[in-house]
Amino acid sequence: MTWDEFCERYSDWSESTVKTRISSLKDIGNGEDVVDVCLNLFDEKIKSQFIRKSMKLGVRFTHDDFMNLDGEIPEELFEEVARYAGFSAENPFFNENDFDWDAFYASCMDLPEDMVQRCIPRIKKFGDSDEVADAVLSLSYPADDALYERAVACGVKFTKEQLKDMGRCDFSFAEDIKVFNNISKEQVDGYIEQSKNLKKQKSPVGKAIGLGALFGLFSGLFCSKKKHSGRCNGDCTNCPPHYGYRYGRWYYGHGHNYGCEFGGNKGVGGKD
Repeated sequence: MTWDEFCERYSDWSESTVKTRISSLKDIGNGEDVVDVCLNLFDEKIKSQFIRKSMKLGVRFTHDDFMNLDGEIPEELFEEVARYAGFSAENPFFNENDFDWDAFYASCMDLPEDMVQRCIPRIKKFGDSDEVADAVLSLSYPADDALYERAVACGVKFTKEQLKDMGRCDFSFAEDIKVFNNISKEQVDGYIEQSKNLKKQKSPVGKAIGLGALFGLFSGLFCSKKKHSGRCNGDCTNCPPHYGYRYGRWYYGHGHNYGCEFGGNKGVGGKD
């Protein structure tokens, strides 16, 4: 059964015949025509069968097509169409193929994580740094990292307070660091060299703390006036940023105490 034949005759068939002809379809029309046919079908099960067959045959739904299906098919199938077409059933008014920063900022907390990840590289113009920092803090890893890096690449300038809140410092340019905290280029180079030496160590501990130690040293020096003893004191929330851990969050599936380079009950050190 071809799509043209189906469109020409389906309105004259009985429901049982429509079901049979849907199963025998060999090709499909555009999304708008598919939705028009769906709206003219009365049985919910037949509508569902028709939409699933259309997706199997590769129909392309626009955002308008997707919105027109809202309320016409079961909620579970509507969510399935959302995943298929790249839209959000939770936030159907957000169109990942046509959005700006304001739309992303208003919706990012309610969007599926995979959609957020797809959207971030498409952002070309950001809002002010307050909004961007707020969005970064609202997202989970790795989307927060991706959004921060995209924002920096697009020219967003964060304040010292915003960087501290996000648990980040931008060390792209040694001269910027010198101005930022009045330190010399030699000191920066020394920390970088120390990190390289740690990475060369063969022990598991050396590997684990290589870049983490550098990040922890930088963060303690540039983002906070309070120095950490380098050993766990049990205050996980205020633990300085280090390998896999920032602003109270441990990214690798365990509690903070598991593998914390400053100690913890299973780390390499001990509590003070």
